[in-house]
Amino acid sequence: MGAARKAFAVLSRLSTYRDGASLTELVTAVGYPPSTMHRVLRDLVEAGFAIQDPVTKLYWIGPEVTRIARRRPQDDLLRAIARPHLQQLADRTGETVFISVLGGFEVLSVDCVLSGRRLRMWGEPGSRGPLHATAQGKAMLSRMPETARARVIAALPLDRYTRNTITRKAELEADVVAAAERGFAINNEERDEGSVSIAAPIVHPAGRLIGAMSIGAPLQRWTLEEMIREFRQDLLETAAQIADRMSALAHSPGEGGTIELLADEPTARTPTAGSG
Repeated sequence: MGAARKAFAVLSRLSTYRDGASLTELVTAVGYPPSTMHRVLRDLVEAGFAIQDPVTKLYWIGPEVTRIARRRPQDDLLRAIARPHLQQLADRTGETVFISVLGGFEVLSVDCVLSGRRLRMWGEPGSRGPLHATAQGKAMLSRMPETARARVIAALPLDRYTRNTITRKAELEADVVAAAERGFAINNEERDEGSVSIAAPIVHPAGRLIGAMSIGAPLQRWTLEEMIREFRQDLLETAAQIADRMSALAHSPGEGGTIELLADEPTARTPTAGSG
């Protein structure tokens, strides 16, 4: 426990330095002898909880801290419940299926089942994508209360990724309203050229947003209109099945108490990655 307390004390102090901290700074701030501080930092670096710049020798918070911080119990539950449904949908369509939640001003991937074809859309859990340039992002925006949606859209940086990316807030608002009316959102080469997708929001029966799921495919195999015609009903039914299952489990009594199904309130912008 003594070693653990030392490690936590160093991590806590290290997290306060935006531009990195030297060994001397940490010794002064925490109060450990240089030899002890060096040993603790060495162990943290080896475990991935800290990193050291080989040139400046400064220390930073490592990727393992971020990975643990991003884990959320409701995401694990959603992944466990959704996985068989995603697999079935991927088997029926032959295309990649994604499921995500709202993570700040971005789409945060929870899980995906890749198409078995060589030419396919790709993704992985933990990757992030822009709300305005993904079908899943627009699907989640479509089920937000109007005031919350307006606040989010007003704050979004509408970066351009392709010639089809929506970069005007009024156009994004109109696209999201259209998605709300038809029950699903579209991505027509807006994040990556040569790929299209359709997405449905996953909504608790009480109206709360859980997340969104999408089917994505290369344009060489499906046009957007063909995807809508062939896959829309399966997509909507699968999203409803996942929502019903999440609702049933969230209302089941357990030692852990109730499960919070609300998506994160957008608070900050973080680096983007991924598609769908």
